[in-house]
Amino acid sequence: PGRLDAELKDADPRAVIAAVKARGLLTSCFFCAFDHARLVAVHRHCREAPLMIRRQDIPSVDPACAELPAHIVEFDLRDDLSEIEAVRARGPRAMVAYLGRALKVFDDLIDTRPDLLNLHFPFLFRVHLATRRGVS
Repeated sequence: PGRLDAELKDADPRAVIAAVKARGLLTSCFFCAFDHARLVAVHRHCREAPLMIRRQDIPSVDPACAELPAHIVEFDLRDDLSEIEAVRARGPRAMVAYLGRALKVFDDLIDTRPDLLNLHFPFLFRVHLATRRGVS
């Protein structure tokens, strides 16, 4: 899972699940929400739905796999990125979200080697990564 991010804001979780299933995209997406209760609702209505849980919404990385079956745990720069390996050891992929454009932070993200990135400036990141690798 992970090519399509189904972010639940105000929509009914059942309706979103139905729309995703109707298009045959359940195995190509993950569900996320700022409201953790919405993820619980998704899981209650569709046990096989891949979930992305924000690190900030859970007290430790252990419940990330216990309370709900996280497929992805999303960190941001306020989180302890050293926990990424502990998350991976339990099965989920680790994602880091960054909404800025500082090249130094991009370098730090590259060095951290998360499984996924959630970037506000993905094209700038791609150019920076290519430059860093010496590719034009």
